[in-house]
Amino acid sequence: MRPPRGPAARGGLMTPGVRPEDNALAAGQYYDGATTAAYTRVNVLTQRELTAHAMELLVLPIDGSSGGGGGGGRAVIADVGCGSGLSGEELTRRGHAWVGLDASASMLSEAVGGGGGGGSGGDGQKSGGGDGQNINGGGGGGRQAHERHGAGGARGAVALADFSHGLPFRPDAFDACVSISAVQWLCVGTPSEACEKLERFFRALARCLRPGSRAVLQVYPATVGDTWLMEDCARRAGLAGAAAGAYTRSRQSST
Repeated sequence: MRPPRGPAARGGLMTPGVRPEDNALAAGQYYDGATTAAYTRVNVLTQRELTAHAMELLVLPIDGSSGGGGGGGRAVIADVGCGSGLSGEELTRRGHAWVGLDASASMLSEAVGGGGGGGSGGDGQKSGGGDGQNINGGGGGGRQAHERHGAGGARGAVALADFSHGLPFRPDAFDACVSISAVQWLCVGTPSEACEKLERFFRALARCLRPGSRAVLQVYPATVGDTWLMEDCARRAGLAGAAAGAYTRSRQSST
């Protein structure tokens, strides 16, 4: 549920100059099997670097005082728009537990079994709909993830859900939140529609974070107006913070 670096991927093809958010499809429909494979193939390093930077901005405690269930500095992190698990791999590498959320079933299938996640330990799980079924990401899929990404895989749980409708988590569930290249999807539509989706999301985010926790949301806004709208809606939801601009190697602006 995140745009690729540079040209947009569509059905395994690259369309120069087209943002995924600007197509006529919702994110869950846009990222089909072929698009997911293309996105994952070209974004391993970029997603790892973006997630590492987000973790630096979170400034998590390292003495186990985060209040999470892991102790020893192990935080429980929400990964909103987790996609194919590339960001989760970095969270796992740093020793944290995580729960990912994405609207694309193809992305989550890749995360738990196709290479973006699942891990050599086979403890990735997927839950979707309301049936309570899990898909374990062990076996060959985990080995493929290790070979392709050069890491042990993304160990975490993932849920199939559209975060424009909120977040299906209990209050005070997480020590932190990261979101890599995803929240800009909420700006799609009319200004009133975008504001409604953003406020719903930020209220849900504030509710599921423990007091004093931080969230780092890396986005690709279409305009500076989108950035201002995100900041305003976050403040209305009771969150404090501001946008910080950065420029990546591809010259595509990132916030």
